[in-house]
Amino acid sequence: MEIEQISENIKFLTSKFAEYYSYYPESEKDGIEYNGYYSLEDELKKGYCLHFANLLKMIYQQGQIKLAKNYNHYIFLYQDHYFDYRGCIGDKNVIEILPNIFITEQDLYPEEIEASKEFKRAFLIYDEDNQIWKEIEPKLLKLSQQNILKKTR
Repeated sequence: MEIEQISENIKFLTSKFAEYYSYYPESEKDGIEYNGYYSLEDELKKGYCLHFANLLKMIYQQGQIKLAKNYNHYIFLYQDHYFDYRGCIGDKNVIEILPNIFITEQDLYPEEIEASKEFKRAFLIYDEDNQIWKEIEPKLLKLSQQNILKKTR
């Protein structure tokens, strides 16, 4: 699968996550509140980024979850390219870890992150048993499979 197709699939999943996430009342969201509301981008880069990287690992099993050293942002490495909820964010030379903030591969921890261990080790806003993610993740997996099948026909 080409990088462009993977990136399009990820952007599709992000838009569907945004749609599903918007259905939940603010009282059920336990993430980062900014000026009385929850910013989807902030949720994805500071709360659900490990969940999202793990979702990508389920879809593209040959990839690896990585962690940026100084940004606490989990990203996904696949076919020598890095991805997060925005799609392709770079390669080993330049990674746009956050909008307009760039790092290189040297700024990542070298070891692959195992999500199940990381949920137990790291202080995360969203733990492994986050109810919202548990409800949304199966829908995203199914949509991704349908989207990939549609593009390969």
